[in-house]
Amino acid sequence: MLQSYLGAECFQKALACYIKRFACSNARTEDLWQVLEEESGEPVKMIMTSWTKQMGYPVIDVKFTGHDLQFEQVLH
Repeated sequence: MLQSYLGAECFQKALACYIKRFACSNARTEDLWQVLEEESGEPVKMIMTSWTKQMGYPVIDVKFTGHDLQFEQVLH
């Protein structure tokens, strides 16, 4: 998901930077988000924190109305 959002080239470049930066030290999840933000200029920490820290699981309801699809997401 994140690679699709940032683009494959940017994502891979950022991961290489992250691995190099933390090769001989400990890293936290927030360190990865920070490097991805620095390399992409996108608000990765905000996006991923809400995605990974959110309790529950999403349920997506899809309805077909005529020629249209209607999607509804509910958190359980």
